[in-house]
Amino acid sequence: MTASELDVELTHVSKSFGMVRAVDDVSFGVGRGEFFSLLGPSGCGKTTIMRMISGFEAPTSGSLKIRGQDVAAQPPFRRPTNMVFQHLALFPHMTVAQNIAFGLEMERLPKAEIGRRVGSALELVHLAGFDRRRVSQLSGGQRQRVAIARALVKRPAVLLLDEPLGALDLKLREEMQLELKRIQREIGTTFVYVTHDQKEAITMSDRIAVINGGRIEQLDTVSAIYERPRTAFVAGFIGETNLLRGRLVEAGGETATVAVGEARLAVRPEAPLPRDTEVLVSLRPEKIRLGPPLPETANRLDGTVESIVYLGSHTRYRVQVPGVGGLDVDVQNAEPAAPHEAGRPVTLGWQPAAAVVIPQPSGRAE
Repeated sequence: MTASELDVELTHVSKSFGMVRAVDDVSFGVGRGEFFSLLGPSGCGKTTIMRMISGFEAPTSGSLKIRGQDVAAQPPFRRPTNMVFQHLALFPHMTVAQNIAFGLEMERLPKAEIGRRVGSALELVHLAGFDRRRVSQLSGGQRQRVAIARALVKRPAVLLLDEPLGALDLKLREEMQLELKRIQREIGTTFVYVTHDQKEAITMSDRIAVINGGRIEQLDTVSAIYERPRTAFVAGFIGETNLLRGRLVEAGGETATVAVGEARLAVRPEAPLPRDTEVLVSLRPEKIRLGPPLPETANRLDGTVESIVYLGSHTRYRVQVPGVGGLDVDVQNAEPAAPHEAGRPVTLGWQPAAAVVIPQPSGRAE
């Protein structure tokens, strides 16, 4: 993307609190109309990045632009952004319409314009007819919609959302994820979303920046981050995976060979690697098949079923493989359960392309 296509641009941004560096040399751009998520565990720096974009924190160093303008010296109310927090801060003594109109009234817009914008915002969030209700009369999901409408009614260039669904129960949270994505697509406003919930980020985002220790571990599309993680942290944080420690013993051509204990596994590295490189092999549980029978081209390991957990849509098998360790295998429950029982021998199989090879920068598997 060119600079003119970016709504948010951070270049070598760092933020320190005393001796603690919360954000360390972060650079990324958010395209116009994009749903962009900052994903990571608590304390990783994602909320600090959001607060710098909004203006509630100032960078210690680096450049921060919104729509091409350097905003480092601008206070929050002068930036073309608005923010939705986890704690919605709605005014309980006001009606829904009054809550949504509050920011427009502070700008002293004409009453007719305020009424028109509030009506449009209510329709956008599917709350038409709720304008005279008190906030205390609304459900959690309805209050969330009011907060979103209040933020969008001012027509920000960028809407910032800091874990806004964290207080909702699971079912309502999943419904609101789809609603947020619908709203974003409908209006085309750029959304920057902070979350620690991997499923939430995967459901809504166009791209995700995975943050760890104040740095970006990987920034990519949702499918690329899940299917081809570049670090062990990303592989383990996005979804679930088996991480096998090994050493590249044969390289060349499309397929290489990794020694994992006594086993020799065929893999397809993203880039050529020298022999004796210490690596981690990331293998998602759903990529492994329980056999026999198995395709002739598959890697094969023999093991014993240690445990079986029924999870509704699928069943998870824990299989102990001598010299390798325990591997999790997910089998979809679309058909009657496979005749595998705890204590029984099984064969595991997967294609070379299903495994992701992650070189270890320290020179050893960690």
